[in-house]
Amino acid sequence: MTRYAPKQEFGLLPYTMVGSVPAATAVPADITVPAGEIWKLGSLSVGVTNAAVAASRYAFFQILCDGVNISHEVGFAALTTGLSSRFSSGLTTTQRNVGGVATAWSGGLAGMVLNAGAIIRFGYSNIQAADQFTASVLCYFKWKDYEFKGHEWS
Repeated sequence: MTRYAPKQEFGLLPYTMVGSVPAATAVPADITVPAGEIWKLGSLSVGVTNAAVAASRYAFFQILCDGVNISHEVGFAALTTGLSSRFSSGLTTTQRNVGGVATAWSGGLAGMVLNAGAIIRFGYSNIQAADQFTASVLCYFKWKDYEFKGHEWS
């Protein structure tokens, strides 16, 4: 994962995290909120291209509030053979199929506050050989206070 940090030094700061492209038949790696941090979600997005194997696949985002228990889950419509799709959740949740119609649901994961240890997971049931994901992209906010060092604020 690559984290892109803001230039300002305190307040509610925006960050972007870009994952690596997983191997075929693998889903993007889980994202865990590090110890000592609290995140406010902005958006989450990932793409997939299905192989030409006839099978229905089902994609979903999960939030594991304590790293174990699922507190939120967003499921998407079934995917079929040879289809490229992008799954996004921000203010709304969207599944866009390339060459097809986008499906949107009201409500998304944006604004959700996650404590240290929480896990963001992208899942995919019935994955087939040669199904290929893109890198996941996560936009979030993190609060940073002034740090007092001796006689100076930094």
